[in-house]
Amino acid sequence: MKNTFTLLNSEGDILKVSKYYLDSRSEYRFVIIDQYKQSIADLTLEGFDDFINGKMTLRDSKNVEYHYPSFSKGMRRTLQEIQSFKNGEN
Repeated sequence: MKNTFTLLNSEGDILKVSKYYLDSRSEYRFVIIDQYKQSIADLTLEGFDDFINGKMTLRDSKNVEYHYPSFSKGMRRTLQEIQSFKNGEN
């Protein structure tokens, strides 16, 4: 299973997500990492879904705001790819 996944890419990774587990793998969380390799958010599954679906914005370590659905489809992963990552299928 792959634990790190690129969310946004434009001639290099802009945002990545790492998945880690709590409580003997019964609950997992998602850490969003910016292009400067800084952790900018530690999200529950609900928070991660809110970010992907545009219900939440994040700011990177240089204070740039990210509203995931606002980026072009060529830069973003598909919802199917994100779901596969969440399910550990990558």
